Amino acid sequence: MNLAQSIDSVAQRPAEMLTGTVVAVSATTLTVLIRNTSTSCAYLRVAAAQAPVVGDLVAVLRQDSTYLALGAIAGVGGNQIANFSFEQDGQMLGTPTSWNVAAIAGAAVVQTIATGYAPAGTYELGVFSAAAADTYVYSNAIAVAVGQTWAVSALASAVYPSGAPTADAALYGLWFANSTNLYPTTSAADTLIAQVNDVGPDAAHSTVSGVVTVPAGAAFMRVATRSISGAGITMLWDAVIARRLT
Repeated sequence: MNLAQSIDSVAQRPAEMLTGTVVAVSATTLTVLIRNTSTSCAYLRVAAAQAPVVGDLVAVLRQDSTYLALGAIAGVGGNQIANFSFEQDGQMLGTPTSWNVAAIAGAAVVQTIATGYAPAGTYELGVFSAAAADTYVYSNAIAVAVGQTWAVSALASAVYPSGAPTADAALYGLWFANSTNLYPTTSAADTLIAQVNDVGPDAAHSTVSGVVTVPAGAAFMRVATRSISGAGITMLWDAVIARRLT
């Protein structure tokens, strides 16, 4: 191998431009959901008012194993979930604003919780039951059209009283004929978007994400977090994002 070949063999590969959704922000890095994988990215130092926030669609430059978020993309792919980070006017209250609860099995207590490690904002959604429970907490109504595709994601974890992780977290698309109907008055079967079994404890948030296609009969979508847990477990949710792809 000559010198030119030696240099070429260790040269960096061409850069690649990607897009992704911001799911967490720190002082030095962004966590960006790219191709359904949570990726840690450095980002450019900008004025505070221009800094990316959770829910932003960002342009990301990748070269080899290095990712650099260049900034938020204006005018496209906005998050359609109202109160996506479960903020509640600085108080621990019941069902957060813009969200609704449907018990599939058991009877869970739903409230906002200041955990101290919320990825977005100050509060997380807490879903607790003294006995085993299966619970939807679902969003505002989002206008959709049949055949559209939507990217949906959230961060989930759980507080376990003891033992190994056993709780399951899932995201569902719920479909309605109008913006006022609530579950279970749906216009199409519930659609599983993504599920993570045995979610990690406390601050170890798992990314739950996938893509859903709007079915026939649907004019509105509500995104549901589904918490499936045993007795004494508190499911935690934050940063629920839904943005249209096509």
